[in-house]
Amino acid sequence: MLPFKHVIGEVIVDKNPSIKTVVNKVGTVENEFRVFQMEVLAGEPSFETEVKQHGARFKLNFSEVYWNSRLEQEHSRLVKVFKPGQKIVDVMAGIGPFAIPAAQKGCLVLANDLNPKSHHYLLENIKTNKVTERVQDFNMDGREFIALACRHAWAETAAGPLPTVHCYTFSPGAEDDSGVRARTAEAFGEGLDADAEDGRRTCC
Repeated sequence: MLPFKHVIGEVIVDKNPSIKTVVNKVGTVENEFRVFQMEVLAGEPSFETEVKQHGARFKLNFSEVYWNSRLEQEHSRLVKVFKPGQKIVDVMAGIGPFAIPAAQKGCLVLANDLNPKSHHYLLENIKTNKVTERVQDFNMDGREFIALACRHAWAETAAGPLPTVHCYTFSPGAEDDSGVRARTAEAFGEGLDADAEDGRRTCC
């Protein structure tokens, strides 16, 4: 449908009064900040927008930060599991679509993102959603942040239970759970418990 992309864009804008801009992603994510190059197909040449999820408002510039609305269901699933007062560490928090709902639930959240633009919108969204007292922000490399967060979040509970780590990956359509487990075990440097619920294990 690419030869008709501009016509399609014009129709979308014409039939949806709330939509001001229609874009097409050009290429794939190939940079450390996980952002897409994109072209404007129709409407205003602006990428600044606001999204509502989980009762929270998120401002972002679609061309400068990573945003994937398909993760909304997974964010919601995990937040429902959390309990007020728990400590949550979000290594790649983006603009806050996971960290902020967790804070609204009453959790104490350490939220990090390497992208300075994402960090900028994370701070703005923390203030907009009035969770400044429950979210501590960071703008670091993920590896460095994990080392810092482990000391910061669990130092006083060293004798208690280890944290649960939720790790996400992309997989080819033909790859089953065993393939994902094998790649994960290789990254961890050890085997995983095949009976762990949802493929999860505790580690530090």
